[in-house]
Amino acid sequence: MIPPFSNVFILVVCFAPVVLADDFKTVEGKEYKNVTVSRVEPDGLELSSKSGISKVYFTELPKEIQERFHYDAAKGNTYSAEQTANQEALYKRRQESERQRVEEREKYWSEHPAPQPQQESSTVSALRGSALDRPAYGQSTTAEFLVSQYATNQINADRLYTGRTFTMSGTIKSIDRSERGEIAV
Repeated sequence: MIPPFSNVFILVVCFAPVVLADDFKTVEGKEYKNVTVSRVEPDGLELSSKSGISKVYFTELPKEIQERFHYDAAKGNTYSAEQTANQEALYKRRQESERQRVEEREKYWSEHPAPQPQQESSTVSALRGSALDRPAYGQSTTAEFLVSQYATNQINADRLYTGRTFTMSGTIKSIDRSERGEIAV
């Protein structure tokens, strides 16, 4: 059995939003329907509805609504001026902070320049290229690439390439080994 006072409590909870919902119409004719007052500030009302939250200033509302929420024009103007000053101060602090970060970054990079990549001067390294220039293993390759691999490290190249089948591009006219162990194509 449900106690009798709980029925009243359930009705109050279920219908409270409907009772608290209100309609507001501004002096210019804009209507806010089925909204609840979420916060009363000295310069206006914060209204919440299904579409979101909006602030309506007392200067935009009729006299009876201003009186209902005890609007004082002097307090409202002071509050608005304080809010504007706070926003401007926050904006200036953020601008100053950003300016300091930019100066620190410029100072750091002027004292610590980014290292430049070193250029290799040998002809073998010029044939090798970067890892992105090299073909993947088990695919096609060039004669210059294989020669440069053998010239760099013959033991490692033998281990990598002995017994493998490659599709070659280019022409191998001759492979000569000099007395110093260099290979030329």
